[in-house]
Amino acid sequence: MGAANSRTYDAQPELASKMAQQQSLIVAFMSPQCGLCASLRPALDQVASSRASELQVAVLNAQLDKQWAPEMLAYNVETVPCFVLLNAAGNAVCKTPPPRSRQQMEAALSEMVQHATQLAR
Repeated sequence: MGAANSRTYDAQPELASKMAQQQSLIVAFMSPQCGLCASLRPALDQVASSRASELQVAVLNAQLDKQWAPEMLAYNVETVPCFVLLNAAGNAVCKTPPPRSRQQMEAALSEMVQHATQLAR
């Protein structure tokens, strides 16, 4: 994983390792077949690179529903894209509403980043 990109995680141990770093984490539930998801990936990459000292980003392929079912149920993920902000202790702090547009999701992502910045203080 390059510092400038968000990473797609394929296994729960990889995600657990990311969560163990005691840093706020945006978990992005996305799908390779989702056009809105693809259009948001550059924004996630930008957050991952510009806020690396205070925030991490992990992308989960929601199409692997059997694999990520525990996380999808725990965070009540019903549609993609869906972003969930976890604090350093791994607790969900906030979640994006059902997606309506790229602009709405980018605004929600921006609010999450601001919230994560406050948590880091």
